[in-house]
Amino acid sequence: MTWSDVFNVMAAKVYLEQARVRKEICSKYGMNELEVELLFAVGTTTEFPKGRDGGKEEASPGEIQVAYPTLHGPSISLYSEKLVKRGLLAKKEDAHDQRVKQLSLTDRGERVFSEVAEMYKQSLYNIKIEHINKGKEQLLR
Repeated sequence: MTWSDVFNVMAAKVYLEQARVRKEICSKYGMNELEVELLFAVGTTTEFPKGRDGGKEEASPGEIQVAYPTLHGPSISLYSEKLVKRGLLAKKEDAHDQRVKQLSLTDRGERVFSEVAEMYKQSLYNIKIEHINKGKEQLLR
């Protein structure tokens, strides 16, 4: 087994573990996978400083689409409306271009985002170091 094989096995384990966690998140919060992804996208996209004031608490659909290519304009519009109705996202007009809508997490959205982020983080810890050690052992044989 080569290092490339070990990497591919670990990447597959991470993918499968995160798929398991996505299902758990969807079940726990009553959302589908794209809604979870959009909530996560708004939460992570707004962390990057931007704009004239140097701070960023909102993200436009265009910014989200660049950061998360799996989310497209129509999907962002559809699922952002659903998340606004659930009280997880807020939507307002951009101060400089009223055609653009800015999305941000509400207080409730922040709590759910933090829980979702923690679940993803824990999912990575669920992939035991023993798998890495097992791969090293096989390489050293």
